[in-house]
Amino acid sequence: MGELTLGVAVGPLNDSEFENCKKLTKITSAATAVPTCPSADVFYNVNKDIPVYVPKNSIAAYQAAIGWELFTNIQKIAKRGDIDGNDTVDIGDINIIINTMLGKTGEQFDGGDLNGDGKIDIADINMVINIMLGK
Repeated sequence: MGELTLGVAVGPLNDSEFENCKKLTKITSAATAVPTCPSADVFYNVNKDIPVYVPKNSIAAYQAAIGWELFTNIQKIAKRGDIDGNDTVDIGDINIIINTMLGKTGEQFDGGDLNGDGKIDIADINMVINIMLGK
């Protein structure tokens, strides 16, 4: 198991549910209400330094919740297409893709490869435009 994704409506987690998932590299939880854990054993023997992505307004709740409070890298879920991380999908995100394509930035933005084909190109620009247009 490399990545764990929990949906919006997750019920309580079972004790030791993800125990010994040593290959877990990332957790994403879309649930604004923190999935409750009966104890910290739910994530026993899981690397607590992996990124845990949660809704922006729920970060503090996850950081305080039993089981979740042991994770040291709890972050907000990035909005799809929001490459610059400003919580909006806009022309700035398109500019980053263009600058990356033209080699004008020394940084490669993983979030720019929206279609997952392993490269940042015009198809990704089209996807940002579609997101901006609500398509």
